[in-house]
This record gives sequence, structure tokens and C-alpha cells, in this order.
Amino acid sequence: MDNAVMRHLNTARVRRVLNLAQKATGIAAVGFLGVKLYHIGWNELWAALPRAPEFYLAFAVIYITAPLAEVFIYSGLWGIGLSALPTFLRKRIYNEIVIDYSGEAYLYLWAKRTRGIADRQLLSTIKDVNLLSGVASNAVTLVLVAGFAAGGYGVLLNGVDPNLIRAVAIASSVAVAVMLAVMLFGSHLLGVGAGQAFRIGGVHLVRMVLILVLQGVQWGSALPQVPISQWVMFLTAQMLLTRLPFIPNRDVMMMWLGVTLAPAIAAPQAHVASMFVAAGALSLLTHAGVFAATALIREQPAKVLPEDESSSEQPVGELPA
Repeated sequence: MDNAVMRHLNTARVRRVLNLAQKATGIAAVGFLGVKLYHIGWNELWAALPRAPEFYLAFAVIYITAPLAEVFIYSGLWGIGLSALPTFLRKRIYNEIVIDYSGEAYLYLWAKRTRGIADRQLLSTIKDVNLLSGVASNAVTLVLVAGFAAGGYGVLLNGVDPNLIRAVAIASSVAVAVMLAVMLFGSHLLGVGAGQAFRIGGVHLVRMVLILVLQGVQWGSALPQVPISQWVMFLTAQMLLTRLPFIPNRDVMMMWLGVTLAPAIAAPQAHVASMFVAAGALSLLTHAGVFAATALIREQPAKVLPEDESSSEQPVGELPA
């Protein structure tokens, strides 16, 4: 993520292509989802909405966990505190509603305006945090895939759309490639030291395990009759889907995934589909409310250090004194 790459990605032609691809994928996912839900039946979906309060409580904790973890990570890199939480909430919204890495672009612009750190250091830090997040996510994903395969749960996928299986295979390959790249070339790819890298990766790992556990609690509260093995299948598919780059509107894609895999779950299809639609709609409504609330917050810009001063006197990933 150096300046040359950022300049290339910021050209009008690249922005147009990405924007068109994003819109086309989003429209296709919404259309497919609408057809599936229509065939299930709107009355059945409404009647099957989750009633358990644990479903909504688990959602709230899941929603805030990732932004809080990132505040903790960047507190050791940029010296920020909880007052920066609205920024990381918005970062999440951009990544999930717009397209992957649009949240990182927003974070970079925010930090450039408010933290007084030079461009090269900002880009290097954001790149490192994202690489280590990817490694932790890939590690958890591969453990889930291995556990799913070793447990003989592959039979649950009988009758599932072959295109979805193909996407799973691609996502698994991406996960392995990213992990191997960081393991082999980590010293060249990362600007932070080994101690900071382990700290950042550890926070990401704990965050993901906590979210997966809470996700199981949320789904289990809505459909307690479903065995844990089938929720492991959903968690594995969800993690693999998030490994695919540049996915637009993750909430819609997650609803699509849930509705697509609903026939493999030991529960009425309307109940499974309704649960995932409820979770997706709840996420979209929360995004809208949080985005509106954080729009009222304004931070004063900081004095930006000269590029040569910050890069020559300060190690990458640490705040100037």
C-alpha cells in the first residue's frame, strides 16, 4: 500500500470500474435474495422472526467488538483513546456498506487530518494492521475448514449451489496464499517490530474467536434445535466469504449466504431465512443510526509533521514524542 499504488487506485478509470463492479454485484445479490425470500413467503418470514432477547444482545456485543479492538490496537500505534471509537465505527460501516478497504481509506484521511503523522508512516501502519488481521482471520478460517472436513460434515453441503462451493475453494486458496506470503516475507512486508506484530495479531485473534462464539450464541438462541455441527458449517462459510476481496455490502451478502445454505439446516427454511434476514436488516439499521450519530462529531485537525522529520526520527508504528 505505498503511494504509487494509492495513486493508481485513485485514478478515475479504476474508480469507475470498481464502482460499476460493486453496483453490479450488489444488485445481483439483492435480486437473488429477493427471489429466494419471495418463494419462501413473506408471511412465513415475518412469523419466524427471532423473539429471544439473547439474539439482539449478542448482536450488539458483536457489533462493537471489532471497533473496540481496533481502538486498542491503534492506541499503541497512534496514541489514541476511546474518543476515537466513532471513527472506527464509521470505518466498519464503510467496509461493510461500500466495499472492502474503503474504511481504511477513511481511516487514513481521518488520521492525516487529526493525528499529525506523515503520510508514509500512516500508510505503513494501516497496511501492517490489515495484513496481521488477514493472517489471524485466515488462521481461524483454516482451523474451521479443517475441523469441518475432519468431522465429516461435508455431507451437509449436498445439494448446495456448486457456485458457492467454488467460491469456498477460491477463498480457501486466498487464505493460504496470504498466510504463506506473510510467513515467508514478513520482515519485508511489515514495518512494525516483531513484538508489536505479535500484539496486534493476538488482539485480532482474540477478537475473532470472541465474535465467532457470540455468533454461535446468537444463532443458537434463535434456533436452539439446530445442532452445533451445522452452525460450524455456517461459521466456516461466513469466514470464507469474508476472505474474498472487494465484497460489496457485506450485510446483503451474508443474508444471501444464509438463505442459500438454509436448506442444509435442521430447521424450517422460513425460520432460518428469517433469522438471517433479521440479522442483516438489524445490521443495516444500526449502520444507519451509527453513521448519523457519528456525523455530528468533529475533531480538530492536528499539525502535520514533515515527512522527512517523522520518518527519520521515529520508528514506523510509533507516535512522535
